Amino acid sequence: MTLNIPPSAPDKDWKSPLRELSWSPPGTGTQLEILAREALFDRVPHALLTQPERLDFHLIIVCHGGVGRHAVDGEIVPMGRGVVLHIQPGQIHQWAADATYDAWLILAPHLPLVPVSRAVGSRVREASDEALHAANHLAEITQHSSMRRAEDRLPAQRAIIDLLTIALGLTAPDPLPAGPYGTLYLAFREDVAGLPDVRESLSRRAARLGCSSRTL
Repeated sequence: MTLNIPPSAPDKDWKSPLRELSWSPPGTGTQLEILAREALFDRVPHALLTQPERLDFHLIIVCHGGVGRHAVDGEIVPMGRGVVLHIQPGQIHQWAADATYDAWLILAPHLPLVPVSRAVGSRVREASDEALHAANHLAEITQHSSMRRAEDRLPAQRAIIDLLTIALGLTAPDPLPAGPYGTLYLAFREDVAGLPDVRESLSRRAARLGCSSRTL
């Protein structure tokens, strides 16, 4: 993938300049790219990777070994075998400087079978060994010579994307948090998505949602 990365100074702080990355893969009609996490770290300087970035495409991190962490919308997500982290278009994510876990990275501009929602926070799934095996097999299919033919690439990639989203459990909707505040949680997500201004006071947002600041 050709990453559209403007220059910026190395800074691990979330307050460092935000990079906007656009979908610009090699070839015409490409709807999918799969690569190893290590390949991305070999391709792009760590000083750039460890700064916050916002994508206009989907990034799915499928961890199949090791441990680590990843940040999505300011939330730290522990990474380990079987963890599937889905970063949706418009979300802000950040790689950890000490990332050493093994993972496949799945990049795609569209995921037709995935429920559409305004993304706030992390979307995490736990994949079984069988699902990881299936994902690895599908990743190998993308390397097949037939995928390099322009007339075959698009329909094949669309089929692989559908199979991957099913195998990794991404077609399931996000579960509500446990406890009595599931409905309020959804309302809060919608409110943040519609009014993401971080300068707004907590009390004002709570009043708009009809609850106390402490509850929120």
